[in-house]
Amino acid sequence: MAGATVTKNDILLKFVHAFEIVPSSEVEEKEEEEVEEEEEEEEEEEEEEEEEEEKKKKKKKKKKKKKKKKKKKKKKKKKKQVKEAEICRKKLL
Repeated sequence: MAGATVTKNDILLKFVHAFEIVPSSEVEEKEEEEVEEEEEEEEEEEEEEEEEEEKKKKKKKKKKKKKKKKKKKKKKKKKKQVKEAEICRKKLL
């Protein structure tokens, strides 16, 4: 390579690569991609939060239904005991 001439283009290319000068269009594209990724992440987080809320509501509803069923069963049992007590009283009298 002795005697090879260095052109202005060679110097500019080395400068560009050394400092990673990127055309503005590429910078804008990268920024747009980053914004899109952030928006997607936010949407995913919102969806996860909604799913968690739905699970909590279902769990709460299920718990409430179970409690109501238990209360109804208890009431039915008490009513049965009262009936049996009346029958026993009648037999004794």
